[in-house]
Amino acid sequence: MSTATIRILDPVGQAKKRDTGVTARPATLSGKVLGLLSNGWRSFDLIAERYASVAQGRHEVRDVLMRQNPSAASATPKQSMEELVRGSDAVVVGVGH
Repeated sequence: MSTATIRILDPVGQAKKRDTGVTARPATLSGKVLGLLSNGWRSFDLIAERYASVAQGRHEVRDVLMRQNPSAASATPKQSMEELVRGSDAVVVGVGH
């Protein structure tokens, strides 16, 4: 009888630790620019325009900057992220079910 060795590999990587902190929420949305990032889920796409309308009407948001992910399975394009960071005071990232 021969002796065999079984080697078990663990495919789990080590997470990089990053402390980016949390940005404080604005006290009000009045006069601010609100970013809306659709993550590609159709249900968020259906209500994003309503969010924009309510934000401008009820919360006196000055403008709404909308950006779209190609799909829920892909990362947000770098250009879209940069535009949201530079052009928005607060961003809502869409999640839909």
